Amino acid sequence: MDNEKNVENKILAIVENMLEVLQGGISITDGEGYILKLGKSCQEMYGITQDYIGKHLSVLEEEGFFRPSLTRIALKERRKVTMTQPDKNGNPLLVTSVPIFNPDTDRLLCAISYASWDINNGLALQERYSQLLTEMTRSNMELAVLKKRMLSAGIVACSPQMKRIVEFVEKVANVDVEVLICGETGSGKSNLAKYIHQRSNRKNRPFGQLRCSAFSQNALENELFGSSRVCTRTDEEIIKNGLCESLNTGTLLIEDIESMERETQSKFLYLLKNKHYYRKDGTESIAADIRVIATTRKKPRELAAFLEPNLYYRLTVVPVDMPSLVNRKEDIPGFVERFLKQFNEKYQKSISITPAALELLQMYSWPGNVTELKCLIQQLTLIMEEDAIRTYHLPDNISQFSAAKYAPAVDLRKYLEYHEERLILQAYDKCKTTVKLAKYLGISQATAVRKLQKYLDRRGNDNPIQK
Repeated sequence: MDNEKNVENKILAIVENMLEVLQGGISITDGEGYILKLGKSCQEMYGITQDYIGKHLSVLEEEGFFRPSLTRIALKERRKVTMTQPDKNGNPLLVTSVPIFNPDTDRLLCAISYASWDINNGLALQERYSQLLTEMTRSNMELAVLKKRMLSAGIVACSPQMKRIVEFVEKVANVDVEVLICGETGSGKSNLAKYIHQRSNRKNRPFGQLRCSAFSQNALENELFGSSRVCTRTDEEIIKNGLCESLNTGTLLIEDIESMERETQSKFLYLLKNKHYYRKDGTESIAADIRVIATTRKKPRELAAFLEPNLYYRLTVVPVDMPSLVNRKEDIPGFVERFLKQFNEKYQKSISITPAALELLQMYSWPGNVTELKCLIQQLTLIMEEDAIRTYHLPDNISQFSAAKYAPAVDLRKYLEYHEERLILQAYDKCKTTVKLAKYLGISQATAVRKLQKYLDRRGNDNPIQK
C-alpha cells in the first residue's frame, strides 16, 4: 500500500507542475472522489475555492457547482468521459475526466479532469465527425451496392487496372454512346458489357448479345435485322423478327465485331446513325433505339483494317482495353472465391482452397484468361473428394507439386535426394567454389564437397571441384 501511495504522490507532483503550464481547468481527485488539487483556471471557471480541497465531489454537486460530476462518472465506470458543462456564468465548457490506474493491481489511484472554454473547435470537430460518419456510412452503402452489381455481372476489380476501368465505365455508362471493349479471348469483355448495361439508364430494358464469328453474313443479317419473304404457295408475307426489334430501347452486345462483313457493317452503321433499319428483303422502315456495345480481340489500331472507317470512328469514341488475367493477378482470389461459390452451389459441395494453392494460381500465366480459370475451378470442384484444393490437386502446368509428376508410391529418400541434387548443383553453378557453396547452403565445406562430388559423379562430370 505504501508503494501505491508513493506512485500516487509522484503522479500528483507531475500533474501539479503541469497545472502552471496548461492554463486549463484541471482538477484532481483520489480514487474515491475526494478532491486533492484544484487548478486556478478550474477555480475561476466554476467559482470554487481552495476550501473545497479534501471534500467529496458529491458536496460540489449538492451545492450546484456542476451536475453531474464527470469525475464521479469516470471513477464509477472506470473509463474516460467527455461532455459539455456550463461554467459559473452559463458558458459552455468542454470537460474530460480520465481515471488513472495502478498497472500492477488495477486499483484506481486518482482521476484527472480538464475543462476548457475553447469549445467551439471541439463542437466543430464533433459536428464534422458526425458529417464524416454519415458520409462514410453512405459511401459504404453505395460501395456495397456497387460490389453487388459488379459481382452479378461477373466483374472482379481488386487490381489497379480493373479499378481504373470500373471508374471509367461508371462515368460513361449513362452516356448514350457506343462503347468498344478490346481484349483477349476469355478476358471478361462480355461481362464488362453487361455491367455497363446494368449501370446505364437502360438497365430495366432488354439486353442481348450476338457473336459475329458464329454466323455467315446472311445468317448474321437475319439475326440482327430479321427477314421478310412471301410464301410462294399462299402469297402470305412471312416475317421473322431480329434482335434489333426485340431489343428496342435496350442494349445490344456485338461480339467479335471484326468478323462482321463489310456489307453488313454498312447496314449496321445505318441503324446507328438513323435509329431505324429494314428487314432483309423488306421495304418497311422499323424504328429501333438501341445502345450498342461492341467487343473485339484486336487492338483499336488493328481493328481499323477490318471496319468501314465511319463505323470504326463511331465505335472508338469510348474504347476500353480489357487487361489479360496475367496482368491483373490481384483479381485472381476474387474470381476463385466467386467460382467456388458458384460451383459449390451447383454441385452441392463445400470445397475451399488453401493459401499455397491460391498463390500458385496467382503465379500462373493464364493464356486462357478468366475462362481458363473458371473451367479449372469447375473441374476441381466437380471431381474433388477432399474438402480443400491443395497444391497437388492443381494441374502439372501450374503446380510443381502436382500428383501427375509423381508415382502413386513415393520413395521419400529418393524424392529428397532428387531435390537435394538439383539444389546443390544449381548452387554450385552460381557459387563456383565449395567454400562459397557451403556458406550459401549453411553447411560445412566438407559436407559440401562430399555431396557435390557424389552428384557430379552421378552425372559423369569429370571436371575437378573448385575448392
